[in-house]
Amino acid sequence: MIQGSGADLMKLAMWYTFKEIHMEKKISHLVHILLNVHDQLTTGCHESVVEYWKGRLHELMLEAGKVIVKSGILGADTQVSDVWTK
Repeated sequence: MIQGSGADLMKLAMWYTFKEIHMEKKISHLVHILLNVHDQLTTGCHESVVEYWKGRLHELMLEAGKVIVKSGILGADTQVSDVWTK
């Protein structure tokens, strides 16, 4: 990756995530973007949509990655936690 493209990828991932949250009526009041630090996007969601949101957020991150790196070799780690973690 070229320097700076990581920031572009995160901006795109945040846009995809924001759009998904606000366009998808069934989750718009249950999911929130909380924090972005470097290459990490932290969201919070109600426990009733945890599994759905975990999978969907993973897909959104991969979609953003494919725009920046066409070969699709980038991955995304998605974790669920009840407490704030590193």
